[in-house]
Amino acid sequence: MHDELTQVDIDKMKEELQHRIQVLRPQLIEEVKVARSFGDLSENFEYKAAKREKNRNDSRIRYLQNMIKTAVVIDGTSQGRGSPSSTRSPSWWRTTAPRRPSSW
Repeated sequence: MHDELTQVDIDKMKEELQHRIQVLRPQLIEEVKVARSFGDLSENFEYKAAKREKNRNDSRIRYLQNMIKTAVVIDGTSQGRGSPSSTRSPSWWRTTAPRRPSSW
């Protein structure tokens, strides 16, 4: 499946990806190392929290890499799929959906 993104969106994703890899990841790895040095890992909340944050960051990195890799660049000025004029909010469906007869 390909995601339709504008070049601006892709550039923002690349910027976030670079920040997460070059800045956040080394910080989070260091936090895990420090928390690991506190002792018993089975009862070490700091270690578990540091690992959780590191794993969230790694997951986001994988997500961004996949989005960038599979993206299809679209023109941001066109009124195609996904533009505000071609999509409806969930509230629109609630107000225009046919009502069920009371006999159902």
